[in-house]
Amino acid sequence: MEKNKYLTPIIVVIAVIVVVGGYFAWQRYQRERAVRQLVGDLGNAFSGKNAGDLAKLAEEASKFAGETGNNWPPEGAQEEQSPADVYGGAEEVGGGGALVDKANSEIKPILAEVFGGAKLTGFFSNITGMGDDSGSVTFTLKRVFASGDANKLTSALTSNGYSITSSGQSDGSATILASKNGEQHTFSADNDSQELVVVVFKMPSFGN
Repeated sequence: MEKNKYLTPIIVVIAVIVVVGGYFAWQRYQRERAVRQLVGDLGNAFSGKNAGDLAKLAEEASKFAGETGNNWPPEGAQEEQSPADVYGGAEEVGGGGALVDKANSEIKPILAEVFGGAKLTGFFSNITGMGDDSGSVTFTLKRVFASGDANKLTSALTSNGYSITSSGQSDGSATILASKNGEQHTFSADNDSQELVVVVFKMPSFGN
């Protein structure tokens, strides 16, 4: 019985770390895969084998632009979105029950204070079987997360009654563990990203 008293909280914490870590590992994998693909395409394009084809394509594109009056890149080509575009295009989720309601009423105002605005754009409830008011929520921020924002967010959380358990930055990402009213909140974000994930779960209480 004494072992179970300490084992369950440890299992819960490990499960949360796995979920959060897996989410950001997947995001990094997607970015790295895109970079590797781009490097490979450029390498092929500028290799001796394809140099002639590349020059021919450039000549044809220039000719086409001159004949039609179109500018390069052609119409419809994707351009990198600005933070304002990303935020403006983000759609807030509806429903979600107790987890989303709590996140909108308690967490969203704090993020809006620090980042000028925040939209709740995704959620995953009942994480680790802890109930409908536990899980992870994803916010799209009005601006990108920067290296100094961890301290700003920590200060804002403290001002709103949260106790900071720990905080840290590593490999371009920041994590803050904060607690309030018996609930543990884990805030995680990558630098230069507009997404911030918060994992919420209530710590189980045990008798003596």
